[in-house]
Amino acid sequence: MSGIINQVGARSGIISGGSSTSAGTRTLAGITGLDYEEGTWTPDYRNDADATGVTYVTSENKAYYTKVGRQINIYGRVALTNCGSASGSPRVYGLPFTCSSDDFSIYPVVLYYSLITHSGSVQSYIYKGEAHFTVAEVNDSGSRTDLSNSDVDNNTFFGFSGSYQI
Repeated sequence: MSGIINQVGARSGIISGGSSTSAGTRTLAGITGLDYEEGTWTPDYRNDADATGVTYVTSENKAYYTKVGRQINIYGRVALTNCGSASGSPRVYGLPFTCSSDDFSIYPVVLYYSLITHSGSVQSYIYKGEAHFTVAEVNDSGSRTDLSNSDVDNNTFFGFSGSYQI
């Protein structure tokens, strides 16, 4: 793929500058060596790193990504039928790429969810050097704590979307 991004049917390639006027294409004139990729990945819910007893609604457990250069955009969903027996913080593993380990690499992940018990606002984040996101809460005084598995119901649903750099 040379000079064209979002070409019908194209899923990956290297953008090497150029232009096109054909219908259904977008160009990035003057940019060379920009890596582009789309794909799927399977979200893996765990309590810390333990997946003991976790089960899913298989048809609802899916995720997608787009990679442009170092920027990764993710979105997907996890639908649990059993949140597992291990203690620990709810985390979703399996991100398609490991997050950058730069000093300022902490990226928010937007969640839509059901059946989570919490006393503050629910937030989630990808921390530097990791390939998962953690679900946390921030209380009224502004303190952040990771949620625990006991805060998650067996039939919890997560819809998520976020961006991070590698």
